[in-house]
Amino acid sequence: MLEHEIKNKVLTIGNRKGQTVYYAYPKSQQKLTNDMVVERIVRETSLSEGDVKNALISLSNNDNGGATKVDGTNVTWQTAVDAMNAALQNAGSEWRYELTGALPTLKKQ
Repeated sequence: MLEHEIKNKVLTIGNRKGQTVYYAYPKSQQKLTNDMVVERIVRETSLSEGDVKNALISLSNNDNGGATKVDGTNVTWQTAVDAMNAALQNAGSEWRYELTGALPTLKKQ
C-alpha cells in the first residue's frame, strides 16, 4: 500500500508565484518479499503456488547463482521483461510485464 502525506510549498516562479500549493508526498516505499509476490500472483491469477515458484526459480537460474542484475549493458530491463513474460506464458498465466516507464509493471492481459 502506498502511504502519502500532504505537503505544501509556496511557488517561486510562474503565473502562481507566491501561492501556496499542496501535494501528496510518499511516506515510504513498500518492500515486497518473494513470498508476498508469490501470494499476490496466486491470489490474482489461476496459477498455483507451485507454478509461480517454479517460474520464479526458472527466472533466477543463471550462471551467477540466482539474481540477474539489470546493468543496462549486458542485461536491460527489456531483456528482463522478455524473460519474465516467457516464464509467465509458459506457465499459462494471463499476466504480462510491460515496460512503459523506468521499471516493469505487471498487468493482466
